[in-house]
Amino acid sequence: MLKYIAKRLLYLIPVMLGIIFIVFTIMYFSPGDPARLILGDRAPEAQVMELREAMGLNDPFHVQFFDYLKGILHGDFGKSYQLNLPVWDVLKARFPLTLILAIMTMIISVGIGMPVGILSAVKQYTAIDAFAVVFALLMASIPAFWLGMLLQLLFSLNLGWLPSSGFKGFEYLILPSVTLGCINCATIMRMTRSSMLEVIRQDFIRTARAKGASEKRVIFKHALKNAIIPVLTVVGNSFGASLGGAVVTETVFGLPGMGTQLVTSIRQLDNPMVLAGVILIALAFCLVNLCVDILYTFIDPRIRN
Repeated sequence: MLKYIAKRLLYLIPVMLGIIFIVFTIMYFSPGDPARLILGDRAPEAQVMELREAMGLNDPFHVQFFDYLKGILHGDFGKSYQLNLPVWDVLKARFPLTLILAIMTMIISVGIGMPVGILSAVKQYTAIDAFAVVFALLMASIPAFWLGMLLQLLFSLNLGWLPSSGFKGFEYLILPSVTLGCINCATIMRMTRSSMLEVIRQDFIRTARAKGASEKRVIFKHALKNAIIPVLTVVGNSFGASLGGAVVTETVFGLPGMGTQLVTSIRQLDNPMVLAGVILIALAFCLVNLCVDILYTFIDPRIRN
């Protein structure tokens, strides 16, 4: 087990290096001059060039990239161009809200998607199955920002049950988490249904029923255990997508999380903030996938080899 985990951790190194290189390259070749943005349009050219030199923006691409990598290894993600604060301090204050939103999203997604997917597979071709399939297709087709605005109109403006934007307490996270939860729920539901249908038709399920096992034991002990691995993969990817998808959802609901900060930083060409934010999301995504891979080994020990 330890050897398997160590191997998976080693795989994270080239993945993270590749992500850092791609994002750094995109930001490097993006139009706009950070020094000019900091000093303003009316600043003298000589002052702008002096700031560029002080910030290392005149160095070649490879020099800037390796300097940035060196800073990351020392825990220095740079200073925000616009806020004039250490990037890590800003993200450290905003990331917990995004993480809580993602966790609430997954509770809703898994809590609804898996049971309904199992029920849909067991009750195939019934009204329950038809409703589940239509609901999953509908939720998979709706953009998150549009669903979020519909929920705001219904529950905030018309009914007045929940706040529409900002963050002052737990109730401000309900609509955003329901928005992301419904979108992710569709994927989990469809995967659970298809995986369960494939397993239910196997010979060992018929054998278990022939031996007199109860239907509940057949479904949850035999079928679900063998169908859960692809579902876990989707759950892990959905959690990572929730962290990334929160960028749009947080903007719609005005949550002061990392997603809103990233959108603002992209508009202002705040390269250190954008780079650190994307790296943090990518690292969280990779760690979630690592946890999913470890869960695989408990469900199917053959995967360790």
